[in-house]
Amino acid sequence: MPDKKIELPQYLTKIIRDKWLEYCKSNLVWLEELQQLKKNGLSNLIAETSDGGVRPQSSILLGILIGIYPESSSIINVCFQLSPDPTKIIIALGLNFDPLKELEKLAEQEKELEKNHPMLSLMKDPEYREVQEGLEEIRSQIKQLENSSL
Repeated sequence: MPDKKIELPQYLTKIIRDKWLEYCKSNLVWLEELQQLKKNGLSNLIAETSDGGVRPQSSILLGILIGIYPESSSIINVCFQLSPDPTKIIIALGLNFDPLKELEKLAEQEKELEKNHPMLSLMKDPEYREVQEGLEEIRSQIKQLENSSL
């Protein structure tokens, strides 16, 4: 049976991409070691990406994806029925990119947003969050008082 083109809804690939990048952000050391493998010529665990970087080899990436986002297993199974080529599945899932490069781009975009919208950086401040939580507590107490006096 010839391979069929795999097309997935954009919202689905975005969810999967976000889960993958979350995992990558939490596992930077492992990804940096993966980069070293390329430099040392040990390329059986890595794949080159369309952006000129590297990512884990397709089967490894699919295994990780199922581990971090079990709901993706049914999607991946359907993709395997359309094409048994793991690389084509990675491409269809929108994961054929270097995660370290992508995380760097996202960090730059976030810095730019914060520069243009100072409130965003303020909202990340732990003291700001503490004040917001205190205000929410006060609002809740006021509501309780209003409800009990009715």
